[in-house]
Amino acid sequence: MPAQTAPLPASTIALLDSALATELVGALRCKQHHYAASSLGADKVAANFAEQAKQCMRHADAIATRIVQLGGQPDFCPDRLAIRSFTAYAERDSVGDMLRDNLATERARADSYRALLHQLGDTDFATSRLLEALLAAGQGRPQELAWLLDNPA
Repeated sequence: MPAQTAPLPASTIALLDSALATELVGALRCKQHHYAASSLGADKVAANFAEQAKQCMRHADAIATRIVQLGGQPDFCPDRLAIRSFTAYAERDSVGDMLRDNLATERARADSYRALLHQLGDTDFATSRLLEALLAAGQGRPQELAWLLDNPA
């Protein structure tokens, strides 16, 4: 069995650019859901979405920093974000739909980051640690969203 070769930094940067797009799209989705939930009087849910948008931006900053450390330039181009993101941007009209959408995208985000970790293998310890930290930060998020779905008021 041949030894696994380390990915070129460009491929790691491309993977991280997809993770960056995922966090930026997530921040935009949560911001839209924050204002939509607020307009519907779901203040607890709106506050949760606002906090999640901030967390997505912190994650995006950490990913962009790692891209720069690897010698790349983070791609913030709005035209390419949706193409590279592991999750989709969606506007929803009901609090329940917003929560279900965010629950599904949170699970997809975590699955994507686990797949990235698998792709990296043991070739880039620092990037793997970053992805592990992002996964850990979102670990309780699905349960939190599920609870809010049952208790939106």
